[in-house]
Amino acid sequence: DLHAAWSVITYTVTFDNGSETSDVEVEISATVPEEDFPTVTAPEGQTLLYWYYGAEIEFASDTIVNSDLTVYPLFADAAEITFLDHLGETLESDLVVVGMPIDAPELPSEDGYTYAWDQTVPDVASTDLTIQAVRTVNTYTISFDSQGGSAVDSLDFDFGQDTSAPTDPVRDGYVFDGWFEDAEATTPHVFGSMPSEDLTLYAGWSESSGFDLFFSEYIEGGSDNKALEIYNPTTEQVDLTPYVVELYSNGSSSVGTTLDLTGTLASGAVLVIVNSQASQAFQIEGAITSGVTNLNGNDALVLRNDGEIIDSIGQLGVDPGSSWSVNDVSTANMTLVRKASVEQGRTDATSEFDPSIEWIAYPQDTSEYLGSHDMDSFDGGDNPEQSIEDLVSAEIELPEETETDLTLPASVTIGDDTYDIAWSSNDPAISDSGIVTRPEFADGDASVTMTATVSLDGTEQFSLDYVVLVPALPDPS
Repeated sequence: DLHAAWSVITYTVTFDNGSETSDVEVEISATVPEEDFPTVTAPEGQTLLYWYYGAEIEFASDTIVNSDLTVYPLFADAAEITFLDHLGETLESDLVVVGMPIDAPELPSEDGYTYAWDQTVPDVASTDLTIQAVRTVNTYTISFDSQGGSAVDSLDFDFGQDTSAPTDPVRDGYVFDGWFEDAEATTPHVFGSMPSEDLTLYAGWSESSGFDLFFSEYIEGGSDNKALEIYNPTTEQVDLTPYVVELYSNGSSSVGTTLDLTGTLASGAVLVIVNSQASQAFQIEGAITSGVTNLNGNDALVLRNDGEIIDSIGQLGVDPGSSWSVNDVSTANMTLVRKASVEQGRTDATSEFDPSIEWIAYPQDTSEYLGSHDMDSFDGGDNPEQSIEDLVSAEIELPEETETDLTLPASVTIGDDTYDIAWSSNDPAISDSGIVTRPEFADGDASVTMTATVSLDGTEQFSLDYVVLVPALPDPS
């Protein structure tokens, strides 16, 4: 029997680059794989557009071969298009046929930054071009919701920049507790590096526990006749340590002169601060001198408690000219006394200041009201001007003469405060603990000074002396 024999028809594709050739055998109706295309070097300034046969018919890896073919490279003018990152490192560099579209790579992405090309990427290639990415830090905004307090402007910070808190808002009848991340004021905000998002912070408030000190008199008299008076409207003695008086001159928003207060101020009492060169009428007993009284009618004053503004005269950052004057009440050439209806200080020191609202004006160099103040609602007891020394002394009773041991109180309570007492004696006739030892007849009677050193919360406040006579023993004969 005879049998037919078959073989697959193959064709030869010859790649001719003008200087050398290479052949690839291909079965009928097959294609030449991309990896079998030879590498060809394009003339300078050109790039391989494609391989062709016949009348520049493109021969590609998907061209079906059904005959022997000779193909040739077709070159075209090209531009080198290079893309760099923001550090100058190459992202991509290609030869693009002139007139063909430029395919830009994707821009880098980084939290907190925006990337853009340093120039507009052309639609098509025309000439060699280097395009670099530019990295710009993003700016984010912190908004402040004062929740009933004075308005606070928003602040802008760059990503990663150290943030800072704005000036504290104020709210009548409340104490500012800080900025929080929630309206309920449960999560305090810690100012640190700016995150990559806008923030809204909320003011936290606590109701004020009660009255606080305030300016009760202001004197801007002739020459150096200048003074201030601070009043304690509370029912307790006040430790003055955290209080500061600040003078802001000529519309400045920066403090010029400060006075750190010391000591204590009794309930219903006043502290007078006077210019050291003021006339004798202003140099009242118990007054202190300070440069904070080197004031003029256009200078603002602030009273702070532990950094918080609790009262103010004038408007910070504003120069009114010669004075703040409304309805014949002026901060220049007058004595101003706080109205008896005023119960607390003016805490918004940056708001417009109208002295006629809370102050009574008296002629220049009036001094008769200095040293005391009346407040209608004051509830400090029958004698609000009585000092703590007097109140403590009234609680201690020592006899003028004794032959028996003394009972010395170790403490006394005035209002809500307990004052500790340490006793000392200047004569052995009475010991520090009150034990009496009568002197011998020949030595005569002993006049003993018992000193009570009074302290509050471990801090010495004052001393009180009591003289007690201890009679000598009888004549033994």
